[in-house]
Amino acid sequence: MSEEVEHARKIMDRAITDLKDVDGIILDIRFNGGGYDGFALEILSHFINKKTMAFSKRTWLGKTFSAATPTYMSPSGQRFLGPVMLLTSRSTASAAEILAMASMGLKNFDRIGSSTEGIFSDRLEKKLPNGWRFSLSNEVYMKTSRIMAFPTH
Repeated sequence: MSEEVEHARKIMDRAITDLKDVDGIILDIRFNGGGYDGFALEILSHFINKKTMAFSKRTWLGKTFSAATPTYMSPSGQRFLGPVMLLTSRSTASAAEILAMASMGLKNFDRIGSSTEGIFSDRLEKKLPNGWRFSLSNEVYMKTSRIMAFPTH
């Protein structure tokens, strides 16, 4: 586990312990520009009581997509299973969007706000012959393991 995720676990364990008697929790990710998927999933692990699929993703391979690769969350030792209101905005991006997407289907979560920025994917990094570097998105994240329809041209 990365140092950032371990740090998130400690903070969330403390927060959940301190908030154990509240009726509900508001998670505000409206102005969150992102970070690491593992960090987002660690936060959500404190709000589930069983192993849950967070998302699956497929990588574009030039002419087709790879098989879907699912990512799962396991419940944390410290959990809050009461109602959670998740606040989003158009400034919610990257790993914060992973948190929002992975919360879909969690019965204790309600989402309030606008759609998110729509920029989540691991980066495919490349180097041009002149030495410049760039990255691009070549993945599709899904809450299920199926892509419904994509053009093949």
